[in-house]
Amino acid sequence: RHVLAADPDNVEVLRSMASSLAALQMYEEAIVHYDRALEADPDDAATHSAKAYILAGAYRFEEALNHYDLALKIDPDDSYVLTNKAVALSELGRQQEALEHLDLALAADPDDPLALYNKGHVLSLLDRYDEGEKYLKMAATSYDRILADNPGDAVVLAGKAMTLVNLGRYGEAVEEADRILEVDPDDRDVRTTRANALVYLERYEEALSDYNLVLDADPADVNALTGITNALRLTEEYEKALVYIDKALALIPDDARVHNMKAITLSGIGWYELSLPHYDRALEAYPGNVILLANKGLALYDVGKNDEALVYVDMAIEADPDNAWPPNVKALVLRDTGDYDEALKYANRSLTIDPDYTEALWNIVSIHVDQGQWEDALKYLDRIVEIDPDDKHAFNAAGRILIELNRHLEAVEYLNKALEIDPAFTAAFDNREYALNN
Repeated sequence: RHVLAADPDNVEVLRSMASSLAALQMYEEAIVHYDRALEADPDDAATHSAKAYILAGAYRFEEALNHYDLALKIDPDDSYVLTNKAVALSELGRQQEALEHLDLALAADPDDPLALYNKGHVLSLLDRYDEGEKYLKMAATSYDRILADNPGDAVVLAGKAMTLVNLGRYGEAVEEADRILEVDPDDRDVRTTRANALVYLERYEEALSDYNLVLDADPADVNALTGITNALRLTEEYEKALVYIDKALALIPDDARVHNMKAITLSGIGWYELSLPHYDRALEAYPGNVILLANKGLALYDVGKNDEALVYVDMAIEADPDNAWPPNVKALVLRDTGDYDEALKYANRSLTIDPDYTEALWNIVSIHVDQGQWEDALKYLDRIVEIDPDDKHAFNAAGRILIELNRHLEAVEYLNKALEIDPAFTAAFDNREYALNN
């Protein structure tokens, strides 16, 4: 402040002040200082880039793009600015443009780990998972090279942790996050990354604790709000989950990922009709996303709109022919319409893609049971318990079918296995009593 009193147009000090204010979450004050710096020097690329980064952090992506473009007019080969512009484009659902800018960033710096990570992430959003994984692995390798020379670099460690989450290496991600949090326990982004990894590891209590620490520090942290929604949803605390996701929507009402999370949460409660507009909002940004398309198809099926459901499921199958889930959803819908031959065809298509996909196996069991084809149903239940020997429901279902076939002693064997897994499994106990009495 003393320097500015003597030299109010000192760009370096104004930018430094703005950066300090942003670190204190005083974003509007930071933007004021960036604007003062730009009044003093409209052609300062670093100031345009820094202001754009703050605007993007406030979900003002269109404004951020304007300043990234101004920075790139001055230095068109800045890989950092190109990458950050790509992130803003991706947030707006403009994935192809994001990819173009990431390619430009990687042309300028082929080993830029942030550009590699974001290219992997954008490719995944476009359902190009194999390509996405390749770039995420390259990002992890690039981060490791940097860490070999600077093992304590918190920014690089944070980037690596985020990359590991996207690669499904959740335990390693937690370890990397822990290394940073030992030094800086108040790093909210890293704590959120850690919590996200813990959710995938089904360590929900630890994840909730981390999310709550972040939200105690910043109740408007959308990533933490979305993350805690997901954790609560997975533990079937749907009403609590809705409170958090509604807070996120109040902050960024046009964000596709937040709408997707609300749609999934509403579906979990069974409020399928209410979920449909949120799937639509998400699909506006990601029209070819296979998960969104299949989820909307499933929600339409759940409200009895089978014809519409099939339209969306077919779009999901076309978007990613190698994904086992959409054909199984289609089999579910077709079974509901009574078209068992077609239902079997699509469930088997799922199994061709993933022979151990138990949801498809259960679907086939149900199709055979609907038609009284008990022996065929038993064959697939045996396959389920081969894949998952702790599936008490499969043992119980097999026992129930064997009762239908008057093979009571065999039924008791299956039901005993169900009760070994869960001695309090009432349905298996009742079925065993019935079998023993007969």
